[in-house]
Amino acid sequence: MGEVFEATDLANGSRVAIKVVSRGFLDTMLVERLRREAEAARRVNSEFVPQLYDVDKTPDGELFLVMELLYGETLSSRMRRRGGLLTWEEVHHLGEDVLRGLFDAHAAGVIHRDLKPGNIFIESLPGRHERARILDFGVCKLDVHDGESLTTTGEAVGTIAYMAPEQIRGASKVDERADLYAFAMVVFETLSGRLAYDAGGSIALIAQKLERPARSIRDLGRMPMPEGLESLVGRCLARRPAERPASAAELLREWRALGPPTFVPVPLPPGLPRNDPPTETGVTAAPTLQTNARARRGTRLGLIAAAGALAASCIVLVFALALRTGRSDSAVAGATAAAEPPVVAPPSAAPDPPPADSGWQPVPVAQAIDLPPVVLSAPVSALPVAIDDYDAGLPTRRPSRVKPGKRTSYPPAPPARPKPTEPQIVTEPRY
Repeated sequence: MGEVFEATDLANGSRVAIKVVSRGFLDTMLVERLRREAEAARRVNSEFVPQLYDVDKTPDGELFLVMELLYGETLSSRMRRRGGLLTWEEVHHLGEDVLRGLFDAHAAGVIHRDLKPGNIFIESLPGRHERARILDFGVCKLDVHDGESLTTTGEAVGTIAYMAPEQIRGASKVDERADLYAFAMVVFETLSGRLAYDAGGSIALIAQKLERPARSIRDLGRMPMPEGLESLVGRCLARRPAERPASAAELLREWRALGPPTFVPVPLPPGLPRNDPPTETGVTAAPTLQTNARARRGTRLGLIAAAGALAASCIVLVFALALRTGRSDSAVAGATAAAEPPVVAPPSAAPDPPPADSGWQPVPVAQAIDLPPVVLSAPVSALPVAIDDYDAGLPTRRPSRVKPGKRTSYPPAPPARPKPTEPQIVTEPRY
């Protein structure tokens, strides 16, 4: 959506970073995100969050931000270089910096809502020291009661792989415990190379987060770790916010209490990949033309597949009916004679006829195959219940049996409820 330049501030000679946003991408949503990023940087006075110096426009009308220049790499880049895994010493040091940055942000009334490896920057300092900095507050939540929200009721914003369950249900209702959930998901990934949920796609990942507990880092971890880490990460990944640590300060105290690694996991068998890197799947409030086109293509493919499955089912049903109706000997014999031409064996290969008193009789085809019965209809008493009645909580009645010639009246169906707003899913490959 733009470019980033390294520049010199002519007033004091310091090196800065200038983020220039192209006018082609400048819409209402992006302007709001940039405003939030600037407001968050102004509020959060922390050494673990980059500083914002200025926000202005070029003579051509392009918006730009002047920010602190950092040297280093993102956590996602380091994980990519290391094969998806980091040592516990690195994770423990970087995790403390991230928690301190979250503590400063939460104290200023700012909730990040999109913490992930791509938004954690590992800054290189003199003397071979490193410091973690939290980037991109563009989708942050300002204050507990944020009147100007990027989302409406039922919509979510962030990255699905690191989202808390309550954030998936509605991003406007989250508090600082959603950032703690994302932090634990990052820790889980750095030590195991996997996410805490085994899902094949974005929709499956959402369903598992809402319905199932997270996997254990002790079972999937590939790096030595302390004994108490499994319990701490499991609490942070709890589906209910009340079961997680109450604040970043509480989590930071427990994080510092973790000792050196004592648990050594079983290594993977040779020949297997060390990790299955996930996909960064973002959820935004406003759909794009590209995602709408993908959705239409997916709908057409689904209809074609459903039509093919229906046609195959009809063919199988017709074949079963044909075999079922041909149980009588005469019908089978007539169908066999009409369908297959007679085969005349040569005189030398003709078998001897059976003796007259042997009692031999030809066996019908239907009896030889022993076909199971085909159920074509359910009993009359198993009438389905309308899904609208069930969802609306209305009492449902199932008549035991409908007598021939008797008309049964049913109450009118309730009006259809409006469909809830579904989040727009945008998938971007990361590794």
